Amino acid sequence: MASRTFPDYFYSKESLPFNVTPLNVKNGTYYALSIHEDRKTQEIPQNNYLPPYEDNEEGMIDCMEVEDAYEIVQTKSGKFMTSFYVPGPMQAFIIGPKGKRLKSLEEKSRCQIKIPKINEKGDVKIMGNNERSVASARNQISMIVLNKREKMPATHFLSIPVMNSEIQQNFEKFKNEVLNLPPTRGVNESIFQNPKKLHLTITTFSLLDETEISEMIQSLKVCQNDIIYKLFPKNQKYNITVKGLEIMNDDPSEVHVLYGKVQLDETQKFQQLSNDIVHYFYRKGLIKKQYESVKLHVTLMNSIFNKENENSKRNTFDATDILKNYDNYYFGRAVFDSVQLSVRFTSSENGFYESAFTVPI
Repeated sequence: MASRTFPDYFYSKESLPFNVTPLNVKNGTYYALSIHEDRKTQEIPQNNYLPPYEDNEEGMIDCMEVEDAYEIVQTKSGKFMTSFYVPGPMQAFIIGPKGKRLKSLEEKSRCQIKIPKINEKGDVKIMGNNERSVASARNQISMIVLNKREKMPATHFLSIPVMNSEIQQNFEKFKNEVLNLPPTRGVNESIFQNPKKLHLTITTFSLLDETEISEMIQSLKVCQNDIIYKLFPKNQKYNITVKGLEIMNDDPSEVHVLYGKVQLDETQKFQQLSNDIVHYFYRKGLIKKQYESVKLHVTLMNSIFNKENENSKRNTFDATDILKNYDNYYFGRAVFDSVQLSVRFTSSENGFYESAFTVPI
């Protein structure tokens, strides 16, 4: 086997060449193991070494946030390759101005990266001499895409509807009573949720084209069998009760969102369901995991709905009296009947969001 210098060991899965030296000491013979180094190989081109460390936070990879459910295959030529879909709007961020980012990715990973041409559908393909460099290039691209996706508005969300006549009527009653309280800063009719759209949110997505929506639906079919139905078999009844109020910050006079507390049959299963679904899509590189456990709640009032916000600036509202007077308010009980991939800013015939895909329970 040809000897290699130290940095090259990171780029190969071959066994390390080493020397074994016997050391005779008083109590016996011991053996010292050292990596074999051929001095002649020191004079090799600079680009065979690992690139120097750069203190650049934007380019750093958080190993806990990269996808890990993908395949790297060995081609007939002996090289290693992986391919994956990146929506057109994201490809420009991989290429960078005048192709500089793509060139840098290729140089640092020592891989060849092929990106579909404009208006051409296809996968991003990465090819390199070993699995480690291919994985590094893919992880860096995945982080670029994920960071940019996170800054885009959500287009879809996974929801559990909690709407029936009882909850809707009690919510309308709550709304009318709150609006009849003495005037409170930031509270007006527009900040209340539509009673026909009350739901639990599991997570949100930015799906940028039809291909991503189709892939999401296929992924949900996997979740349906591997996660949802294992915890909640079909044709069994599970209830969701909405009672009481809560906020996510410490100051009730400076609130953006007022939530309804959720009480669930099989609470642990509901929590596991939400956590497992989020973890599944996190592993696929579609979302960042913000918390270890999903907070199950129903949004009742949200400052982002406020049509009276000046200059489109989002302002808080004062929920002090609302929390004081309605802390244990009973909204009602609904049946857990589905998990839906809901489309934002839409309405179906029943008033709830349009569903791109529904998992019936």
